[in-house]
Amino acid sequence: MTAPGPSRGPAEPAPQSPRRDRPEYRFEVKYGAQYVDPDDIAVEAGILLRRLDAPEGVPTRPTLRRFVRDTVFAIEWYEARIKRLRRERMLWTGLMVALIFGAFAALAVVLFNGSDAEGGVAEFSALVAGLFGLLKLLGTLTDASKRMAAWHKARSRLKEILYGLETDWRGRAWTADGLPDPEFEKALVAATRSARIVLDEEQQAYFESVASPTSLLDVVTGSTNRMRDEVVRAVSTREQEAQARAAERRSAEDELDRARARERAARRWIETLEEAPERDEAALVDARGRLREAERMRIVAEEELAAARD
Repeated sequence: MTAPGPSRGPAEPAPQSPRRDRPEYRFEVKYGAQYVDPDDIAVEAGILLRRLDAPEGVPTRPTLRRFVRDTVFAIEWYEARIKRLRRERMLWTGLMVALIFGAFAALAVVLFNGSDAEGGVAEFSALVAGLFGLLKLLGTLTDASKRMAAWHKARSRLKEILYGLETDWRGRAWTADGLPDPEFEKALVAATRSARIVLDEEQQAYFESVASPTSLLDVVTGSTNRMRDEVVRAVSTREQEAQARAAERRSAEDELDRARARERAARRWIETLEEAPERDEAALVDARGRLREAERMRIVAEEELAAARD
């Protein structure tokens, strides 16, 4: 059984996968593969059964084991990676501080050492190279922060799914006959599906962050295109907003025209009834009610048009 969906950092050494009964592919033998032992899954599934107050001796069904694999083990994976990435960030931050002090020291040497021109150029080149490395390091720290944020988010959502299932079904997931409630089985499948969505979204975000370069060269060459895209996007947004406002005004004007037409028709109908040889009082009462409603709708349409013109 393969591991759930959490992604692996590119610099992480691949662990040796445990021995299995079935043959292994070359990449599994050479580089290792994430693997969750079925016995470990059974242990955690048993813990979930006890937390759900399941009857004694209830077997762990495949749906329950899949849910445990995609929640409990994924949460454990995120916890371990977050802890390790936090330590790595502390090391990178220390290195960044050292680079900053080194850059200032090199700048002081260039400005105040009074060396010859060739030596000054070399020292200045070293300073520029150090600044380039510093900016790349800052980009790396930014990527690590995004990755940690994505892991925190995925871990929190998986905990909500896990604890939510426990809260909703504790003590009532099994019938008096010791059989699982069909509705619980449906809830378990739905929760597993939700967990898979969380894992897939985190994995997609991870690969997108890996595909995003952080070197200074990419930043410089891409700044013009990004600025152009932002300008085009801003202009397009303004045009869309203007078109939407114009469409809203036209719709309000059309509604006002219809409301006025209904009001005029109601007034003409009242005049017709009043001029009739035999007055129909019931019809007149109904017509006056329709006129009041038409006047109300006309007032509402006028207010909507005034708001659309603001």
